[in-house]
Amino acid sequence: MHPTAIDWEPDERAEIEQAIAKYPPERTRCAALARLVHPIARSRDEQTRGLQIRPLHAPWIVLNRGSPRIWASHTLVETQGHNVDALTGADGCASERYLGTHFLFPDKIQVEEVDVFSIDTWIEEETA
Repeated sequence: MHPTAIDWEPDERAEIEQAIAKYPPERTRCAALARLVHPIARSRDEQTRGLQIRPLHAPWIVLNRGSPRIWASHTLVETQGHNVDALTGADGCASERYLGTHFLFPDKIQVEEVDVFSIDTWIEEETA
């Protein structure tokens, strides 16, 4: 584990890794993943919050790599000074480095705090 990674308990890490496996980036179900990660993170950090990123003046945000490379928006969880989603894995990415690490044109992206339980509610989380 990288020293700047989130220090999850083993069962928490396993739950988050399982959620990421269920909702990898190519499934484009980031809000469903955020809804699974948020309660785990919140139990350790009361400052945990949902974030949504959108382009400022363009139709898309563009990923540095992966498929699909363009998204209209993206929902994730910020906890313990890290952003956590399918791009970062359970370790997360330091919040201040996240946009520049994972997206092209980070200065053209806006970040808003959101309630992850109200974003893309049409996404059905399949039962295991």
